[in-house]
Formats: sequence, structure tokens, C-alpha cells
Amino acid sequence: MAILKISLVAVLAACSAVAADTSLLSLISPDAKVVSGINVNRTVASPFGQFLLKEMEKNDRDLQKLMLSTGFDPRRDLTEVIAAATDVQHKGHGLVVARGIFDSAKLTALARVSGGTVTNYKDVQVISGQHDGWIAFLDNQTVVAGDPDLVRSAIDRRGKNVGLDPKLVSKVNEVSVKYDVWVASIAPLSDFAGKLPDARMNGAISGDMVQGIEQASGGVMFGSTIRVAADAVMRSEKDATALADVVRFLAGMVQVNRDKPDAARLAGIVDSMTLQASANILSISFSVPATDLEQMIKPARRTAPIRKVSVQK
Repeated sequence: MAILKISLVAVLAACSAVAADTSLLSLISPDAKVVSGINVNRTVASPFGQFLLKEMEKNDRDLQKLMLSTGFDPRRDLTEVIAAATDVQHKGHGLVVARGIFDSAKLTALARVSGGTVTNYKDVQVISGQHDGWIAFLDNQTVVAGDPDLVRSAIDRRGKNVGLDPKLVSKVNEVSVKYDVWVASIAPLSDFAGKLPDARMNGAISGDMVQGIEQASGGVMFGSTIRVAADAVMRSEKDATALADVVRFLAGMVQVNRDKPDAARLAGIVDSMTLQASANILSISFSVPATDLEQMIKPARRTAPIRKVSVQK
């Protein structure tokens, strides 16, 4: 009986530790510098995933329309999504590949009704519309979307053994096994400066300290407690130590102000943080209860004040 229990635990562990789908990765351009992904099955099964689904049901009318028109339910029919960027310096150089169950006939029909154009490229149905991107159904289990040139190249690469940079593949395999949502990059973080929607974030990335990050990887693991971890490969051991000192200083500032309402939850996250600089690699991790994160991202339900209107006779 003991052997049976041990074997069952080993099987369950092996099932949960699944790396990114290699067939999806093979569709990504060999020039990709950043790859991210989400294991939809594991994420949806988590308490936080269930919370997000409920929020989607309340607020996303387009999702409801999609489900009613095509029967496609991303909460049930998607299993894995991988996104990649080949050139972080320019917009429109990204590709998204997904595995799931797709009724391409119904989805293309909806695209036509919605004003999209459906064409054929090498026996693959391709949707284009008002935006510059393409959506292509390689089969009823695989969809590719993004920059037209990258989608076209992905279709051309089907069945061919064209691989990503080995360094990037190694990072992808490492983080995709560990985390439900993950990212791996072999591009310097400074390459992203000016590309983020928040000007303050762009300013932070442009700083000398952050420019020392040459590669980065990490991810999020969902559960009753959500764990976040990341590794940064710095230019030198000195850069790794200096960035660690800056993070510790900022964490100390949060701790000092933990009696303030806005800093209370952040202080709890800081309490859980671990930080380590080893040679030129900086590793950081922290955790947060799923219920706390839900409270942080819940849309504020504000009630408009009732104004009294006086009518003059």
C-alpha cells in the first residue's frame, strides 16, 4: 500500500510539472527574444482563476457574444497560450499561439459577420480586419495570431524542425514547468524602455540600475497563496548586489509605513519576500494570499451620490 501511495504521488507530480507545448514553440520565430505563456487549465482550476472567471462573466459582453455565437468558451476550450516578441524595439512584431478546441467554421463565420475578411494561405483560413493583425486556424486545435509576417512564417514553419535560441529554450523549459503564468527573456530590460503604457515604468526601466539586467525569467504559481518569483541575470556581480540593495531599501520604506492603510497589504508581501544575489544573478520571490490579491484588483463599486433638485415655482 505504501508503494502504491508513493507511486500515485509521483504520477501526480509528473502530471503537474508539464513544460510548454513544444509544437506551439516550434511555430515561434527563431528570432524571438521574449516568450511568455499561461497554462490555462491550471490557472482556471485555482481559486484566483475562479475569481477572475466570475469577474469576466460580469463585465465582458464581448465574451458572452462570442460564446453564444460560436459555442467557444475560452474558460473551457483553451488549454495553453504562448506569446512571443521578435523585436521589442518596434510595435507589431508579436505572435500568439494557442492550443485548445476551436470550431474554425463558426469562428470564421462570426468574423465575416463582424466585418472581417477571411482568406486562404496555403490551405489555412486566415482572418484579417480593421487592425493590421492576422488570425489563422492551423487546425481545430491550434490558432496563431499577430503580425501578418509572423503568422505567415508560422504557417510556413509547420512540420519543420526550426528551433528557438537554445538559451531561450532552456529558460522557457525551466519556468514553464514551475509556474502557471511565466515569462523568459534574453533581451536586455532596457530594450523595453519607451514601450510600456505607463510613462513612470518606462522611466524606471531607463535608469542605470535596471539597465544592468541582461536577461530575466520568472512566473506566478496560483493557489490559496499566490507565489511570484523572478531571476535577473545582471551585467556583473556588482550590479546584482547594487540592485539587491535598492530592493531592500524600498522594502524597508514599505515596512516603516506599514501602519498606513495603503501600505498594510504591501507590508505583508514584503514580509514574505526572499532576496538573494549570487554572482551576477539576482533572485527574488514573494507570496500573497489569493483573497488579498482579489481585494486589490476588484473594481471599486462606487455609488453615485444622490443629488436633490429643487424646483422653483
